[in-house]
Amino acid sequence: MGKKIIANLLLIMLAAAALFGISYFLSYKVTTNAIKVKNAGTSADWAGEEQTAADETEPVTAAPTLPASDVPLTGAAAVLPTPEEIEMPAGDGWMLVLINRYYRLKEDYEPTVTQVMSDSAVYLDSRVAQAFQTMYSAALADGIELTLSAGYVTPERQARKFNQLVKSYTDMGLDAASAAARAAFTVSPAYCSESNYGLAVEIGWPEEDFARSPTYGWLRENAARFGFIERYPADKTDFTLFHAEPWHWRYVGNRAALEMREQGLCLEEYVGSGSAAALIGEGETTTAPDEDREEDEPDDDDYNDDYGDDYNGDGYDDGYDD
Repeated sequence: MGKKIIANLLLIMLAAAALFGISYFLSYKVTTNAIKVKNAGTSADWAGEEQTAADETEPVTAAPTLPASDVPLTGAAAVLPTPEEIEMPAGDGWMLVLINRYYRLKEDYEPTVTQVMSDSAVYLDSRVAQAFQTMYSAALADGIELTLSAGYVTPERQARKFNQLVKSYTDMGLDAASAAARAAFTVSPAYCSESNYGLAVEIGWPEEDFARSPTYGWLRENAARFGFIERYPADKTDFTLFHAEPWHWRYVGNRAALEMREQGLCLEEYVGSGSAAALIGEGETTTAPDEDREEDEPDDDDYNDDYGDDYNGDGYDDGYDD
């Protein structure tokens, strides 16, 4: 009798062990399958993200947030005309060629550009580069380093930047014509920018309050002696139809630059005044002046203090490709 009870107990224990084993096995399989499904989903998601990233060719840029008051849409600024194609003037006329929303050089014109400084990736028209190097050395002697941020820009890059800005404005609800006009106040269309010909240099960085920097003060005082002018002064937007850019300096030759500074004229005013034609007829120099020549030195009393003093720091764009 006792042996039978013991045998029954053993059978019960074996049955219990078998049931426990079967339960554990089934639980393990379910958990493993769940983990596999989860991992498979994660891998699929990652592969999809990787493919999406690989397919992206252009970075996504947020729409601009320029207030409407920064971009006047009245008068000439409200219209972006089809620019007239012009030839690069012969002789010294290249220095005073007017490039803006109304005039562009023919697309077959290819500037001869050269690297400005050995430690910089900035290129300029070779004649402008030579003048800048002379000005750079003079500034350095006065304790000012003219940090290059931009120079020659390819028309293709110019077009991308302009079209991207136009699209951003249309995404904000503007019609195509208004978007183009508003964008052109900040970024010039391709071939309508002096940067596409290596005639202008950008100095400093957007995050700086450049108009109040010692570098800007030095340029206002001295740049004309080396043939450079502040191309887009804050008080001349009615003529340039472009926002203020105290960092943008165009080479026009030292004699023209001195006259423009002394008379308080921007390039549009100067070219329209007839002074430019007379100057070219006299044979404007294409090199920076000798610092020892007294006739090239500006008189402090002749400097127009209103040439940009009202600039309030507004109007900086997200880059220097004008």
